[in-house]
Amino acid sequence: MTPLPSVPADAVKPGLARIIRSRHFSNLPRISRFLTFVVQEYSAGRSDRLKGYTIGVAVFDRAADFDPQADTIVRVRARVLRRKLDQYYAQDGADDPLRISIAKGTYAPEFDPFWQAKTPDT
Repeated sequence: MTPLPSVPADAVKPGLARIIRSRHFSNLPRISRFLTFVVQEYSAGRSDRLKGYTIGVAVFDRAADFDPQADTIVRVRARVLRRKLDQYYAQDGADDPLRISIAKGTYAPEFDPFWQAKTPDT
């Protein structure tokens, strides 16, 4: 995957909008909010904020005393988000020029403008 600085911002916003409007995300407002938050924070150079605590408070409206070790909402919903992104790109987003993903073990988005051309041999 390519870090954001080499992906034009004008490619990220429409890609994110297509995902959020898709049938895979349209009925999942919190998952959409999660994806939007991590993409916006990363794009603004605030990847240091992409931690379970910050996401729990900002996206899932947890209180300031939120403990991401005790309340696993962020980890559980991150799995849902990853699965929904995979479904989106396998179906509605198969022709999208940019792939947005979130690798397991992190909440930082990754951007791949050449994902369609990749095959297992390349």
